Amino acid sequence: MGGSTLVALDANTLKARWHVQLSAAAWSLEPLALSPNGQHLAVAGQNGAVRLLSAQSGRWVNTLQHPFYRDQKDGSGDFFATPTALAFSPDGRTLAIGSRGGGVRLRSLANGQERQLSGGCTAARTAAHLGPVRGLLFTDAGTLVSTANDEQLVAWPLRPPRQARCLSLPGGATSLHLLPQGRLLALGVTSSTLLHWPEVTRLARLAPLGSALVRWQITDTTLALSDQHSTRRWGLLSAAPLPSTALPLATFHPTGATVTIGDDLRVRVKAAGHTRVLWPPAVAPANLDGLGVPVGWQVRLKGGQLTVSATSNVRTMTNGTTDFTNNYVWAWPSGRFLGCRTLHGDGDNLSIASLPVPCRTREP
Repeated sequence: MGGSTLVALDANTLKARWHVQLSAAAWSLEPLALSPNGQHLAVAGQNGAVRLLSAQSGRWVNTLQHPFYRDQKDGSGDFFATPTALAFSPDGRTLAIGSRGGGVRLRSLANGQERQLSGGCTAARTAAHLGPVRGLLFTDAGTLVSTANDEQLVAWPLRPPRQARCLSLPGGATSLHLLPQGRLLALGVTSSTLLHWPEVTRLARLAPLGSALVRWQITDTTLALSDQHSTRRWGLLSAAPLPSTALPLATFHPTGATVTIGDDLRVRVKAAGHTRVLWPPAVAPANLDGLGVPVGWQVRLKGGQLTVSATSNVRTMTNGTTDFTNNYVWAWPSGRFLGCRTLHGDGDNLSIASLPVPCRTREP
């Protein structure tokens, strides 16, 4: 039959309390949302619907059908209606639903009424975002924050006056978290942003990471982000990076100099007792969702050019997984940036039809 199994574990014993079999054709396990009182679990559906389960027993409580696609016969609207983010309001009476098509709708769990959010950063928009919604967060009873693949963060006041506030987030974000000290953290795949809240102003870009984020932790004074290679830390108040003890991702020793690539992906050249940082960072390729498994970094010097190759194994929609390489080139020894090319594993130039995003030549 296929499908997925949703299992609830006891927080103390980690033993299964209940499990539910979900049909592959109708339901997915991502995203999920737990109500503030811990009574209900929202599960995304492939047809735009959301299923409410009892968090205590796993039993079905209700199915929230999409208002436009409940009677869809050919499935043409299902792709864009599929929920990609869910969030309960603090009082548990409203469920925010973000979709693959960029829509954000607010569903009253009491009477079933829905309101579609629109406008956002451009008043002419009919949807909240221009790409799949990845993060939703109610910061209080009167504000909803959303992020999407369009690299925009939008704060939606849910009570008049309803003037949305927008902020550009290069690299996008996949989840949102309120932190102590008036901070809002927008976590991305390989980069994150720390913001002032409720001002919705950028405090610092926490980027880039060497590979996909696997863990994050906070204390009263620090924020730590861990990827597959190392852990980087920042001061929570200042957002200043703290010293790293991680080994370089790559080291190269041309005559009279040492070139290293740090866990912050910066290329550093040390010569005659001085260290300079070359621009831009050597970021490995990723697909449109920001995903890629870094294979490694290499440095070489030939013909007066310093080349750093950052390679990732990237999943594409057409050919499974393939190695892609970003080649960053600087003039040597001046350090003048000459350009960057993204190549297939076989050395061909990246075609326009390929899914991986070409290498960045600006700060991510």
